Amino acid sequence: MTLEEMILENLIANEDFARKALPFLKKNYFQEECDKILFTTVQGFITKYGMLPPVRTIELKIDQLPNTRQELITESIAKLKTFSTTPNKNQTQWMLDQSEKWCQERAIFLAIGESVNIMDGRSKNPKTAIPQMLSDALAVAFDSDLGHDYTEDADARYNYIHSDIPRIPLDIELYNIITRNGVARKTLNIIGAGINVGKTLHLCHFAAAYALAGYKVLYITLEMSQEEIAARLDANMMDVELDKIIGLSKQDWDSRIQKIQKKAKGNIVIKEYPTKQASIIQFESFLRELKIKKNFVPDIICVDYLGICSSASLKLGGAINTNTYQGSIAAELRAMAIKNKIAVWTAQQLNRTGFASTDPDMDDVADAFDVPGIADFYLMVTETDELAKLSQYQVKQVKSRYGDKNKHRRFVIGVDKAKQRLFDVSSSAQTLSGGSNGSVSNVHGRGNQKNSPSQQSAGSKTNAFTAGRGRNGTTHNGKNDDKFSRFKV
Repeated sequence: MTLEEMILENLIANEDFARKALPFLKKNYFQEECDKILFTTVQGFITKYGMLPPVRTIELKIDQLPNTRQELITESIAKLKTFSTTPNKNQTQWMLDQSEKWCQERAIFLAIGESVNIMDGRSKNPKTAIPQMLSDALAVAFDSDLGHDYTEDADARYNYIHSDIPRIPLDIELYNIITRNGVARKTLNIIGAGINVGKTLHLCHFAAAYALAGYKVLYITLEMSQEEIAARLDANMMDVELDKIIGLSKQDWDSRIQKIQKKAKGNIVIKEYPTKQASIIQFESFLRELKIKKNFVPDIICVDYLGICSSASLKLGGAINTNTYQGSIAAELRAMAIKNKIAVWTAQQLNRTGFASTDPDMDDVADAFDVPGIADFYLMVTETDELAKLSQYQVKQVKSRYGDKNKHRRFVIGVDKAKQRLFDVSSSAQTLSGGSNGSVSNVHGRGNQKNSPSQQSAGSKTNAFTAGRGRNGTTHNGKNDDKFSRFKV
């Protein structure tokens, strides 16, 4: 008996095998026509009725197949009658292992065959489909995960709770505090802000900080060109004001690039797409291409920004309004994060009310109230004229699955727009009315904050490459804070 016949026999008579293997078996994996008939008949019955089919039922269904040669029907029924109705269930795991290996080999064989047909012009598929076909074939595997059993997996859950859950930290102290030392993989994290307040600045700073800390970052831009995003990263990582980069000599430029290459353990890839013309279909296709061609698998993806992506599953118009449409985009981005085990950062525009408000909330999200509900973490960033003079943003937590959003509900961070950087301010600058849940009650004087790097004189400031990302040699609560020394460049 061949392995294909053993698989068919177990599909009919071994419920445990059928439940675990059927989702991963495909008709075109089978080579004999009668095996294909048997498989599709059994698959159709189990899918429709949720139970194993009696042999007599399969025989009747095959006998009634339309547009099928009689000799093929006869051959299929004859093979069916050779199958045992009581296979050795002690060999279920062995059968699953053999079936998985067979599926992998067949998937690769078929993908290579189709690739050859494409190259020879015998297939309608484009040549650009070859990398994805091969990647999908190599990824074939049986998923034996049956979920988390609350009682049986209690010990594993205890160990998980008391272990160091991997996080991806930033170089902003309060951002790490409210996320319990950084965002987690498989999450969607969003910055909400008004027009020209700092959405791209936030994402660029995050990308630079992550790269300097040793992470791989994919920056997807649908607004600015990839060269413009790279220029903002240059300002951040080279410690040069954005409008002065053009004045760098080639020697100075090369020196700074070499310094970044030496100190930064991670990397950033920037990919540009036309506004509202790309969805997770294009994003995931590019992820596969990066893995195959550059062996680049990102830890974090920054998408700039959600409101100008397109949805892979919905078309705007008719019954699909902007709220439903953008909610779909958010759900797709989160699904991409889960599937690829990465953290996704993106941004969203606030509406007119939110832009003018000093205390925006979920109902101030432009055209998409559904989005904060889907996100794992949502921060709203505002900037009044007074805060702008102090080079500060006010940040408000409106959604958090990392902890209690009412702890440090509102706070301020420093911003150096010239160098596209964020930085911590001194603890005395966090003077909020009503404790951590109030809004900024007054504008803090210069003596109570850290000046932005661009505001400090060259003689008085400490270079960010030697003193730490955005720390500027200052202290917190009267103590030297070297908590983020791994971000030092």
